Amino acid sequence: MSKLTVFNTIRVLFTYFRGSRNRRHFCLDSSSTTVENNSAKNEDNDYHRFWYLSRRKKMKKRHPPITEDNQYELIEKAVTPLIDVPYERQLQKKARLCGKVLCKINNVIQNSHPENPDLKEIFAKNSVISDGKYEYICPFETFKPSWKPKIYEYRNKDEFSIGPDYKGKLIAGHFVGSGRGHHITCVEMKNLKVCKSSHKLFSNHLNNFLQNHSKFAPCYMFYDGGHWHRASARTNRNDELLVSFRFHPQNLSEIDVKNASNEVKKYFVDGPGKECNIASLNFQVSTKVRETHEESPFWLLNGEPTITETLHDCKFRISPDAFFQINTEAAEVLYERVRDYCQLGPNTTVLDVCCGTGTIGLLMAKHCKQVYGADIVGQAVENAKVNAKINGVTNAEYYHGEAKYFLRDLLRQHVIKPGDDVVAVLNPARAGLTMDVMESLRKCDAIRRIVYVCCKPHGNAFLNFVSLCHPGKKRLPGTPFIPKRSCGVDLFPHTQHYEIIIDFERL
Repeated sequence: MSKLTVFNTIRVLFTYFRGSRNRRHFCLDSSSTTVENNSAKNEDNDYHRFWYLSRRKKMKKRHPPITEDNQYELIEKAVTPLIDVPYERQLQKKARLCGKVLCKINNVIQNSHPENPDLKEIFAKNSVISDGKYEYICPFETFKPSWKPKIYEYRNKDEFSIGPDYKGKLIAGHFVGSGRGHHITCVEMKNLKVCKSSHKLFSNHLNNFLQNHSKFAPCYMFYDGGHWHRASARTNRNDELLVSFRFHPQNLSEIDVKNASNEVKKYFVDGPGKECNIASLNFQVSTKVRETHEESPFWLLNGEPTITETLHDCKFRISPDAFFQINTEAAEVLYERVRDYCQLGPNTTVLDVCCGTGTIGLLMAKHCKQVYGADIVGQAVENAKVNAKINGVTNAEYYHGEAKYFLRDLLRQHVIKPGDDVVAVLNPARAGLTMDVMESLRKCDAIRRIVYVCCKPHGNAFLNFVSLCHPGKKRLPGTPFIPKRSCGVDLFPHTQHYEIIIDFERL
């Protein structure tokens, strides 16, 4: 029996027995005090059977069989579920989602201060009533739409997975369907209105290359063999295209791997694929779903190793695995709002935690005293250093490493001291920040303000919000922060995703 089968069996049993403890509340009349064991058992079984059948019905309804006729409709609903909703209504929906986050933070924090009435009163005075019934932990400003607004062809990056289409043939595209329902299907992105035409053109040539011009097979599951398992396309405002291929070597020799890279170069530089006009063509040998440049360096097959993007009046070099906001025009709105929240002055020091290619810090460098940034991705840090030189920024320094060590080293070296005007900008990945980082932020008394930028304000990110506001305990030393204001920015039109900015101030 495989590990996956064992895990699924344990999960089903755990779900069943956990639910059976509470099911009697749904099956019994509240006035009854005793029931016969057999009757309770039968009612338990009936309830479980009803729950299972209704759940199975929902799964079938949510993931219908994928056919040639409905595949493009299903991928449109999967990638852009709000495509048929008027844009104004999309903004209203996302504003309500932001409000729910602020309301949930308020509920958690109000219940975290029973032994500290003074602190509870401070948070209560700071909270606001919205719509006459919902209590937010801080004022929520107007939700910002995508720039102008640009709501179509805004995605500057697309990743193409390898998987079976509705006929079972391996192609490159986006996945649709349910793994639990055993009908994951890969569909090409021909009709997606949020994707750029240059990416769609590359997608067509990618499938032509995999099916007709390569002797190496696509790879869906590593243990099933195959080699081509992922590709990505990234574009800047000048429509310059950066492409990277990820290739699983399996048991191939170095010569065969080199031949695979030569196939890519032959097709996209000298063959039919030259129509894509790729500015940077990269190839990575990878035995995992995703590996960084440090783990497995990218091979530059043709063109420049990076492309350059413009944001406000700054230029940024972007490498194959560096993070950059997927909607460039809306990112300008986002970062401008972040800069306003930071309340920069000539003596302000900015800590750009999770700095990526340095976008936030470099946009603020001209308005503050000093910028210090850190990121765990080494190539992104190198890009940030180069970007600082390109833009003539001399008051920005960047470090490669984890955020908790970055803050610790700044304190030990007395780079920042109590009494300094220090603001920290947090823009982590969707997984949020670890408790160690939150502990370091709260321990650093010099940090008077934290501006948190988040695209997934639940899960670990929500725990980060609560950790900043918590009255304090052993793992959360120092004075807590209090949210002063917040706003949302729509970087992802026609989807349910958005960015939220929360301005935290030290009490």
